[in-house]
Amino acid sequence: MKTILQIITLLVSVLFFAQTEEKGVVDLGPNQKEINQRQDRQRNYLLNFLDATYEKRDGIYLLTEKETKEGQTLEISDLPTFTGKDLEEIKIIQNGKFRPFLEIYFKPRAQHYFSHLISKNAGNGFATIVDKKIIMMTPVEKEMSKRYIRVIGLYDFEQVNKLKS
Repeated sequence: MKTILQIITLLVSVLFFAQTEEKGVVDLGPNQKEINQRQDRQRNYLLNFLDATYEKRDGIYLLTEKETKEGQTLEISDLPTFTGKDLEEIKIIQNGKFRPFLEIYFKPRAQHYFSHLISKNAGNGFATIVDKKIIMMTPVEKEMSKRYIRVIGLYDFEQVNKLKS
């Protein structure tokens, strides 16, 4: 998941700050074109992954990262790890002058399983699917709360609320 976050950061920097060779940028090294091509493949893979339609029911799915000849790939679990039945509450937490974030709380019966997943899957992630689309992703970190997932970044709160229905 750390790789995915690096790719997203790279994508943002490329879109907003990059210059092309046509504008007179000097090649940074003999391997720069190969590095750029690899980064372009990773960026395109991630964009296609996020934009794809998944024939899965609404829920929170475990994401695992796999290494292939082409680079890193992501795999979504076949069944949802958590569904609306496992959720107790969804809160928007105001964050001062920064973008608010979400806390998705689990019911007590799901908290034990969530705790187990955290210990076994640090470095992987969770993808939230609503209406067959990924609406948000968050990494699994060992220091996560055992009661909730905190989502920082882009999300549509109306879609997130569909999880509880």
